Amino acid sequence: MKRFEPETYNHFHEAMKVNAEDGMSILLRFAKQIPNHPDWFKIYKEELKQSQSLLDYKS
Repeated sequence: MKRFEPETYNHFHEAMKVNAEDGMSILLRFAKQIPNHPDWFKIYKEELKQSQSLLDYKS
């Protein structure tokens, strides 16, 4: 969420401090958008792979 919708993430983060129900509502709205954005998942997987490569390199 932070990577693809930073404003939504900020709202989520603040809502969780005050009211977990509101925070979870924001999280669920975001999660429902994921199937409409396959590029998000592709980018996430690529970045995860790069991070893992860096960790493997440093080991």
